[in-house]
Amino acid sequence: MKRNNIKNIYRSFFKRIFDFILALFALPFVLCIIVIIAPFIWLEDNGPIFYAGKRIGQYGKPFGMLKFRSMKVNAPDLRLSDGSTYNGDDDPRVTRVGKFLRKTSLDEIPQFINVLVGQMSLIGPRPDPLDWIERYKPEERVFLTVKPGITGYSQAYYRNSADAQKKIDNDVYYAENISFLLDVKIIFKTVKTVLFRENLYKEVEREANHPKKLLMLGGGFLQNFVIMKAREMGYYVLCLDADPNAVGFDSANEHAVINIVDEQSCLEYARDKQVDGVLTAATDFSVLTMSYIAQELHLPGINYKSAKAIKNKAAVRRCLFDAKADDTGYSFEIDSLEQIPQILPQIHFPVMMKPCDGSGSRGASRVDKADDFEKACKYAMDGSITHRAVAEPFVVGKEYGVESFVDNGVIHILGIMQKDMTLPPYYAELGHAIPSGLSAAAEEKIRTCVFKALNALEVNHGSVNMDLLIGEGGDVHIVDVGARMGGNLIGSHIIPIGTGIDYMGNMIKAAVGDKTDWCPQSESKPVATKLLALSPGIISALPNFKEIEKLEDVIIEHHLHVGDTIMPYRTNLDGCGYVIASRCEVKEAINSAQHVKNKIDQLIQRK
Repeated sequence: MKRNNIKNIYRSFFKRIFDFILALFALPFVLCIIVIIAPFIWLEDNGPIFYAGKRIGQYGKPFGMLKFRSMKVNAPDLRLSDGSTYNGDDDPRVTRVGKFLRKTSLDEIPQFINVLVGQMSLIGPRPDPLDWIERYKPEERVFLTVKPGITGYSQAYYRNSADAQKKIDNDVYYAENISFLLDVKIIFKTVKTVLFRENLYKEVEREANHPKKLLMLGGGFLQNFVIMKAREMGYYVLCLDADPNAVGFDSANEHAVINIVDEQSCLEYARDKQVDGVLTAATDFSVLTMSYIAQELHLPGINYKSAKAIKNKAAVRRCLFDAKADDTGYSFEIDSLEQIPQILPQIHFPVMMKPCDGSGSRGASRVDKADDFEKACKYAMDGSITHRAVAEPFVVGKEYGVESFVDNGVIHILGIMQKDMTLPPYYAELGHAIPSGLSAAAEEKIRTCVFKALNALEVNHGSVNMDLLIGEGGDVHIVDVGARMGGNLIGSHIIPIGTGIDYMGNMIKAAVGDKTDWCPQSESKPVATKLLALSPGIISALPNFKEIEKLEDVIIEHHLHVGDTIMPYRTNLDGCGYVIASRCEVKEAINSAQHVKNKIDQLIQRK
């Protein structure tokens, strides 16, 4: 509240004082520039020195915005398809002096006079022509409460490269977040933009040497597969991670050390870099940030409401229960141990306790009696970012995984995978395989449940990874939902090999708005993976993995190094890599992957 009050005082009082003082201080320099430039403008065609175009001012009031004239006298008004003024490098209406003035932004200098008389501000939304007033939506008109500026957020970060709608969106963002610090940032960014002539002209088409920019949230071992794929496809990849040593930094074109759960900092980076798409993969931590950036920059992505709901396992369970999406009963969300006495009488044991916003098996445990309920609840809360737990019916059955992608509202169920899991109490994944081994009828029921779940959760776009339990009677229970590509090589190896679908390629294309093709691009083959869940110890020597790959006809993806400590395997985070095997039969693939995993475990030397 205090911070908002400071912003309001700056906006309503100090901003005008700063504008007046700075404009008054700049006036002698402005007059000198006018004296120097005016003769060149007049000598070229004997036309007027200034142009006072009618523009939309504060609260929609028209005013005459002063500029040095840069066009020929009586030049026609040319507009682009979005209604914005054409300003290409080849514009025939611009005079020779005008080209110089535009490239250096000196044509805007006379607007300091508009600032002095109170019609404009140094920083604010760039004023639009009068006929634009009708195109603003009611929720966008908030930026009309701010005086238009000589430079602004959109001008500083995009200059002339933003289309009409993006400019309006940027103006709204500025009006809603106006502050002294933001104005200072815009001033420095404007200087950089002008000096380096960034985004001088709006591109009609993207040139081949200017590939689309993809922002990847997370630069870990599994995210790196997406980064490398995007680079291979010709995209320009920017990567964010809180870890300065993230492996993905070496693969990306650019990177920055930013915590991927910091929505605002990641958004500012995305705005500054003018990204065309945003992705995350194999982690739930950055899903909300991904959705927030997509929403604010009008990029393809899951809507924020659904992303936020999916992060809450208790909310997901309630939603699926109400929609009758599967065969599971109700669940209970717990955000304080003090709630337990009220909840316990409603519980039918056994139950599954897990973090409300967790990823994988961390913090999850089975509870068989009331005496163990509080301990399990505390364990789950400790594994939760928001310190909340969810208790839901414990289901006896075999676990499967389902990978889906919603492409602009169209649901594609890419693959149903059988899973290998650790024994209780940890419930950690050990591997995946395709085909699932289920009957056609069982797979059809799973697909129906997944369709219902995605519709109930209102997922409009993006990857969705689900874990399910199938009971002995064929009952389907959705036990976990993640609004991102699954981990454990699902997107990079399992789906492409097991189905022939270029999952990561299409996911990347969809993120930047390019055309996708979900038809198989190659022959599908049985495939299996095994996590390198290894015996604990400190590594003193590693085997030759390339020789093992060649001898055993497998793929090994690992992040092992001499000196690393191998931890006891409790969750997916304790894994050291993967073995991928493809054979004529899925059982053979599973056995081969397991055999190589055991072989690696035996060959690693430990201190």
